[in-house]
Amino acid sequence: MLIASMFAVAISRSAKQSGDDIYDIRSLDAGHVGQSDTVATFDLIIAVTGSFFAMRALQSKMKNPKHQKVWMPKNITSPCSTLQATSHKSPVNMHNNFKVVGSKAQNALTPKSTPSRCSKPTLQTPPRIGKDKIQEVIRDIARHGRPEQLKQILDQGYHMAVGDDPEQLHAISVAEDHVLCAVKACAAYKYYSEGLDIYDHCKNRIGSGSASLWSCLLFCASRIEQQVHRCEHFYSNLCLLESPQVMDLVNLSRLFAFAHNLNGLRAALAHFVQQNGPVDCTTCNALMGICAKKGATALVEELASDRWSEAKDTVSYNTLMTCYMKAKRQQECFRVFEDMRYAKAAPDQFTVGILLDCCIQTHPIDIQHMMSILDVLQAEGVTMNHVHYTSLIKGFVQAGLVQNALEVLELMRHQPTLRPDLVTYSTVVKGLAELGDVDGVFGWLNKLTQEGMMFDNKFFNIILLAFSKCSVPPARVKETLDRLLSLGFKPEAGTLSVLIKAFVLSCSWSEALQLIKDAKLQFDIQPHQRQYIQLAKACWEARQRECLLKTCTAYFEDSKSRGENVPGTVIRKMRFYCKTSGVGEAYNKIVFDLKC
Repeated sequence: MLIASMFAVAISRSAKQSGDDIYDIRSLDAGHVGQSDTVATFDLIIAVTGSFFAMRALQSKMKNPKHQKVWMPKNITSPCSTLQATSHKSPVNMHNNFKVVGSKAQNALTPKSTPSRCSKPTLQTPPRIGKDKIQEVIRDIARHGRPEQLKQILDQGYHMAVGDDPEQLHAISVAEDHVLCAVKACAAYKYYSEGLDIYDHCKNRIGSGSASLWSCLLFCASRIEQQVHRCEHFYSNLCLLESPQVMDLVNLSRLFAFAHNLNGLRAALAHFVQQNGPVDCTTCNALMGICAKKGATALVEELASDRWSEAKDTVSYNTLMTCYMKAKRQQECFRVFEDMRYAKAAPDQFTVGILLDCCIQTHPIDIQHMMSILDVLQAEGVTMNHVHYTSLIKGFVQAGLVQNALEVLELMRHQPTLRPDLVTYSTVVKGLAELGDVDGVFGWLNKLTQEGMMFDNKFFNIILLAFSKCSVPPARVKETLDRLLSLGFKPEAGTLSVLIKAFVLSCSWSEALQLIKDAKLQFDIQPHQRQYIQLAKACWEARQRECLLKTCTAYFEDSKSRGENVPGTVIRKMRFYCKTSGVGEAYNKIVFDLKC
């Protein structure tokens, strides 16, 4: 069109100059060119040449889009928002007009800054981005860990839909799809709180919603204790559209388990059974597990009844026994085990562990009952693992039958599949330490050291516990402590209390006080006031006046050096010890000197 216009201009100019009414371009040849024709021909050549170069320049700009300058307002306020920023003609090249910020998910979000050459520019209307494209952006944003940006994308998508739909019928449908996509993406990447925030932000746009949306929201709310109260609202909206599914009932049960709401659980089960029939055994076990985790024993008992579900299996009985065991209702636990045997449900290793824990909780421990249960389980074909044997050893130790515990330990040591671990050895060694069997404790320490066993601080403290149960010369205590330090022992604040008690039993008062004074330098432990009070009380009980005064003085000096105020309760307690021991005046003098 540009070339044709320029040809017309040249022809018109030539016609005016020659005075002819009509100029026939086909008559131009070498034999019919006069003076006026020469001027017209010259103008025509100029027009054609200019058109040629203008076309080449236009083609060059079209091949290089980066040279194109399209006006873009700084703040887009149109309903299309930033998702419909100025673009090229083809929707396929939409991403070319946006800059990359962080990830692919933002390529379609941030428009490039394009300054204008025009004095009065106008905003061009770009092609619409489809619903599938927005959902892809939503999923990308959630996958890259930026759920806080989803609200902005949903607003943009909604405004796009409203732009061509004044009645908002299509916009509601689009908003439902977008919100569902966003909530699903948040649930998939465990952004449960963000998924609920998205619903709160867009709930006025989605109408009655969809069953899938309410199910996803129910799932998100059930995972947050602060939002679990909203489960009932989401579940009610779901039931208005279709019958709830199994997972919907499981998610709703978290609300009742958290609140220990037995009536609410019964109502939900009644509605579900009316719509779908009895609850299958697997779903019932899942419901019982959720309630058992929250300690809702009454809800577990309701689910274990034959009113709602099919016949119970081993998992059902184990879950109910676990509830009774945690609630310290041992007799009910044993009764459920008898019901389990009557129903011919095969016990497993979890059953063994639950029953052993129940036996250990019983005070005093009925060893005969515990052994009879183990005999029944072995007759059922259940094999015991090292955890069960450790529980059995713990039961013997608590009953004071350390010799029986040692026999079980030796049995484990001779079976490759039941190799005891440090927890098992610690249980036995603690039983020996509680009895003050220092030789037995050191025997196991030497044996395990030779076998290359790696120890922890808990085991080392158990070794030292033996010295607090019987009188041992202070030299042996120090020798043992040095050996444990060479094995990697790192004393703690509780270690000081055990060693103080060991020195007190052997009446090594000066060693006990020196231990407290050197704790910071030797073990990098800052003595607490309870260690000073422990030693002061022991001195008061043993009428060790001199050590008592030295302990009080050491405590006051230590507190003053650290810039700490001595609590009034400690001052009164120390004064009581000194006054009743006959050194009250000396104590008052110590306090007065320190204040001065």
